[in-house]
Amino acid sequence: MSEPSTSLNNDILLSILSISTTKTATSIMETCRFLYREGAKIVLQRPVVLDASDENILSLLHFLQAEDLSRCSYVRTMQIFTNPLSEAAAKMLANIVPRMSNLERLGLRAERSFVAYPYLVPAFAALQTVKVLIVFEAGSQTCEMIRTLQSELFIASILYDPADQFDPRMDGSRPARHPLQLLQRSASTLRELTCGFWCDVGTEPESLLIPPDTIYPEVRTLKLLNNAACSPIPYIYALPNLTHLSSESYLPVAWEYGQLDLSQSQRRVNMLLQRLSLPDDVEEPGPFVWKDIQSYTGPLSDLWALGTTFPIPRLTLTDAPGLRAPLALTEVLASARPTHLTIAFGDQPLSSVLQSDLLGALRSEGAAGLRTLELGADLMAGDVDRNVDVGQALLNNIMFILRDITPAEDAPNGEPRVPAHATTGPGHNHSTPSTSTGNTAQSASSLPATAAASAAPENLASLTLAERTLEEFDVQVFVRRLSESPSLPTLQNVMVTIGRPRRCGGRLRSACMGRKDDRAPPNVYTGGKVQYKELRADVERRRADRPLTCRDIPTPWPSLASLSRAQYENSTRRGGRGVVGLGLGAFPGVGAAGGM
Repeated sequence: MSEPSTSLNNDILLSILSISTTKTATSIMETCRFLYREGAKIVLQRPVVLDASDENILSLLHFLQAEDLSRCSYVRTMQIFTNPLSEAAAKMLANIVPRMSNLERLGLRAERSFVAYPYLVPAFAALQTVKVLIVFEAGSQTCEMIRTLQSELFIASILYDPADQFDPRMDGSRPARHPLQLLQRSASTLRELTCGFWCDVGTEPESLLIPPDTIYPEVRTLKLLNNAACSPIPYIYALPNLTHLSSESYLPVAWEYGQLDLSQSQRRVNMLLQRLSLPDDVEEPGPFVWKDIQSYTGPLSDLWALGTTFPIPRLTLTDAPGLRAPLALTEVLASARPTHLTIAFGDQPLSSVLQSDLLGALRSEGAAGLRTLELGADLMAGDVDRNVDVGQALLNNIMFILRDITPAEDAPNGEPRVPAHATTGPGHNHSTPSTSTGNTAQSASSLPATAAASAAPENLASLTLAERTLEEFDVQVFVRRLSESPSLPTLQNVMVTIGRPRRCGGRLRSACMGRKDDRAPPNVYTGGKVQYKELRADVERRRADRPLTCRDIPTPWPSLASLSRAQYENSTRRGGRGVVGLGLGAFPGVGAAGGM
């Protein structure tokens, strides 16, 4: 009988190679001619990343040059972050890049390499198959590469060099470097655009009224990242079919304080230009209106500075009231008139949230059409908020606010209907069908205590008022009363997440209710029933693990929690308004994300 064969099928070997590390895979490739040839196709399905020592980069480039440069056609994704490259690497790259006939995704931080080796610019510009382009620290040479790129892009992300934002020497070339000018070759194909670290300070306002030569009809998503005094005017002109607008910021908090005056000036300019562009027939949208806009996601302060004057149905906002104009939320709602509103107040004391314009904004006409409202915040239960009665705060304010956003025509005789358990102010007693309260210790019991409290009775005495009332708060009952309130006929979806005090475990208690609504998030729709769950909360770890959306953005400044606490305490001593914060996680000493 012959001995059984111990050789592995080539397909099995290729499968093993596909799940091996790059170093192991290349070692396997050296075992036979078949794997040497076919293995390269497997290995190069992974992104080719030049972000290491020059020795490793040269080794990788030699790998690509093998087999008479035929491997170049296997590359689908390339990322180059070593800046500048060595001369040897640059020369090899100039020979390799034009042969990447199937490259689809390209990420670059290469301005210094382009300056040092100008021949790289036409080499990259000759690429014809790139669909996704992401560039970091774009300067004049990178912009020239983008402008002459032969590919028709679907997604483009251009993050400029932050050092150029306020450089007056860049004012003359700034209009030509605007992303809408650089991407004209992709005007008919571009679907998503990200612009980062752009500054419109040096742009003459009059020039913004001139319609652009190029329109991008397929763009639906615009993301603005760390822009300074950004004007929406060119985008509204060039992206007429936009549906999703978002903004992000990782700038130092101290810089945000200094930008407030700049944002106020930019808002006035943006709103003036929109009014100047409106036709005589105001019933028809003017050229400065995104008629199909569906959502905005990002800081409230950014949307306020943009000065948009048209409806936006869905707003998902982050807010730091101490770092923006006092009436920013009210003014944004007056224009946007959303039907779905989510606001997260992060790393700020709950004590200050009701001192902002939040309550007034939700009572205003701009909030009259709300169908979904989600609020998330933090509680400094062992520090600034130690004397806050959580149940009292929610009943006296949140219930009051929700009642007032009901459209006036839905209430008899135009007067709001007051549920039996609600109150109109902190000085009034409030009762529920099962309990009545009139003192501080029992104010939270207007919502019965959670059945399974995580803290033993003897330990409750050592808690602050904020911690004790937070621990005793019954999330299920609160959501049920919101959903059953006769004064809230328009309310469709409710989600409340409240964390236990850190000293009681910090777990998150979440209750939600969603009625049938085509636009309700899947995790909220419950068929009209209240659903409750309790989750483990490890906020600091989750925050530390959260990835950034771009590379190498340092964060050496103090935490927003420590700054907002100091700002609130200073404001309190001066008798002024503090910084605001409202998903309530109780974290002594500093605020951390609780809530939604």
